[in-house]
Amino acid sequence: MAKTTVWRGARELLLQPDYPEYEKSPDSYTLTLVYSGPFETCLASDPDIGSRVEGYPAFFYVSKTKIKHADGGRGVLTVVCETANAATPSTPENFLPQFEIECIAIDKPLAEHEKFNDGKITDEDFQKIQLWLDESDLALSKEWKFSYKKKDGTPGDGEITGTLAREYAKRIKRGQDSYRLYTTVYRLTTQVTNGTVSGGCGMQSSPGFGPASKKYIKTADRCNRAGKSGAWTRTQEWTGFDAIDEYLLPQ
Repeated sequence: MAKTTVWRGARELLLQPDYPEYEKSPDSYTLTLVYSGPFETCLASDPDIGSRVEGYPAFFYVSKTKIKHADGGRGVLTVVCETANAATPSTPENFLPQFEIECIAIDKPLAEHEKFNDGKITDEDFQKIQLWLDESDLALSKEWKFSYKKKDGTPGDGEITGTLAREYAKRIKRGQDSYRLYTTVYRLTTQVTNGTVSGGCGMQSSPGFGPASKKYIKTADRCNRAGKSGAWTRTQEWTGFDAIDEYLLPQ
């Protein structure tokens, strides 16, 4: 019996947002993957029919592929994988992709809260807040006032006057330098052919399910198995945000 090959793609081929896509019908389960990259790479990396795809459930086999031109010498490679009849033992329920959605708490710097960010508190305000925090005279501090030494060594005084600046300073003084918000983690668990993970953590990518309006960062990718001969299980996680820093976290 011929050994089934495993397709590992190519470094230049990037999985497109909103993929992988899973579809279930009375006759089969279908996995669709769409990659973009140089057209020549798409041609050279086209997987064999009947091969498996690394990082995806072991019961999926490539059933067809399609390559088409895109602008600028680019190409789009579509890989469709299918499995046997959904009612047969070849696709037991625990082998099917498992989708989870979980709400988690994360802590962020207080200065990034929408009440205080985007210039609502100025650099001058932050300087005053630091001087006020350093003030040892409780009588002055209670009045939001402070004293300090100017660059020439002469004494100076100041006051925090802005309402938002006072609210921020009050929280910093009591030790509250962060705030808690809640966001959603999207988790995909699949059966895979080996324990190799593709990584991509810390980068933008899509879990293939969840609201399209969200921005997703891949935050976990792990494999495990029971015993030396057990099947590998891969769990990938994406955290959804309303907005992210596109400069620091590119696709």
